[in-house]
Amino acid sequence: AAQVIGHFALIALVGATVLTVFGVAWVRVLWFPLLFLFFAVPFGEAIVPWLMDRTADFTITALRLTGVPVYREGTHFVIPSGQWSVIESCSGIKFLIASIMAGSLYAWLMYRSPRRRALFLLASIVVPLLANWLRAYTIVLIGHLSNNRWMTHDDHVVFGWILFGAAMLLMYWIGAQWREDHREHAQ
Repeated sequence: AAQVIGHFALIALVGATVLTVFGVAWVRVLWFPLLFLFFAVPFGEAIVPWLMDRTADFTITALRLTGVPVYREGTHFVIPSGQWSVIESCSGIKFLIASIMAGSLYAWLMYRSPRRRALFLLASIVVPLLANWLRAYTIVLIGHLSNNRWMTHDDHVVFGWILFGAAMLLMYWIGAQWREDHREHAQ
């Protein structure tokens, strides 16, 4: 945690240097790129346990709703075909951070109004969470239905990235429908 603070401080120093050397006018123009630099800091580890719990909650609830009996202990659970666990790499933190980073850049480039930017940024948080929950549930269900022949090795990682890519592509395609061109606001 101390390293993260140091990394954030280093990035803040870049903004402070721009402010000191070039002044407030430059910071007003460069505020987004200066804030975007904070994505260079590896952060998010603090929310991994919460994400793991929510992923397990969704997966277990969805399994029960589809008729699969489940016994749960924390983020570990047992179904008739075997044992499963929601581990750190299943939390979706990589999906979430990548989506927020790409979503903030997309919102900055495609929209002019703060409201649309904020809504797209909110979608960049919600969509990867939902996609990760759906991914975890689908992996366990396919594993269960295939008698653990599928989705028990590296194929579930590939499936996860394909699902994430499809969710992001759909989100950007929908977001492009509300694009604001420069010409509309140049008047």
